[in-house]
Amino acid sequence: MRAPRFGAEGSIVSVEPRVLMWQPKDVSAVATAKVRFDQVRRSLAAGGWQALGSAAKTFVAQRVLGARPDFAQHRYLLSDRLARELNNTVRYGPFQHLKLHQTPYWSGADRGAMLLGMYEQEVLQQLQQLSHDYDTFIDVGAADGYYAVGALVSDQFQSCICFETDVRGQEAIQRLADLNNVSKRIHIFGQANSEFLSTLSSTGFDFASGGVFLFDIEGAEYSLLTDSLLQTLRNSAMIIELHDSSDEPGSKNADLFMRVARYFNQHVVTFGARDPNLFPELADWTDDDRWILCSESRAGLMKWLILTPTTSLN
Repeated sequence: MRAPRFGAEGSIVSVEPRVLMWQPKDVSAVATAKVRFDQVRRSLAAGGWQALGSAAKTFVAQRVLGARPDFAQHRYLLSDRLARELNNTVRYGPFQHLKLHQTPYWSGADRGAMLLGMYEQEVLQQLQQLSHDYDTFIDVGAADGYYAVGALVSDQFQSCICFETDVRGQEAIQRLADLNNVSKRIHIFGQANSEFLSTLSSTGFDFASGGVFLFDIEGAEYSLLTDSLLQTLRNSAMIIELHDSSDEPGSKNADLFMRVARYFNQHVVTFGARDPNLFPELADWTDDDRWILCSESRAGLMKWLILTPTTSLN
């Protein structure tokens, strides 16, 4: 599950005492004011007056009513600080040199972890391993294009096919592809629905050779991945984010495990350890802020199902 969206305007802060938390300790008053001004400016540019109004509410809540940034907004402020220092360019990990948007579409709060190669690093590792056997990456639930464009910038794949329901997300993917000079290697479509396989065919996708699929569509993958579709994609590898927390008999996960067993080898990977102390860029940050940067604000321990074909690709 990708983290909730906190764009250029940050999160809206309630003034209820029980939720006022996380006053930034290492961001000076001048720096914080500059961040807030930039949030307003970029919100207007990216989202129009509605986004500007959202940013204004946050500003009033904090400056007039005395509310402190909540946890999510503090993560955003930390990510924004690091993004400025690194010029919005990924410095570590498989997506090194990927340039990110100055105004994030999906989750500005995750940008810091992305820049250091820590965000969903389990997925990054799996993509890197699986890419050795395939040329095409299919990102289903592509959000702002972090994985799609990153997979091309890193030359792990020759081409990418994206499915993203939100039109704003589709536009963000295109802008990110343009920014990183890979727009000629990417296809961008809307929702992955009953026409999913037909849409893949329209790009020239070779079902016999297969590709690497990443599914993260907030639970809709359970209904999309029918037995018929799995059979058609049996020569491909898949990374599926599991949105059901239970593996008990009768659960969505258990049913999915049974369906895929006919065509794929399968194993589950879980969210693992991070060590922010490895990065010299964070050496002057407080302990709290270094570890907060590792957080992805998930409700529970995240798991991904990894599938590889049971038969040889040859």
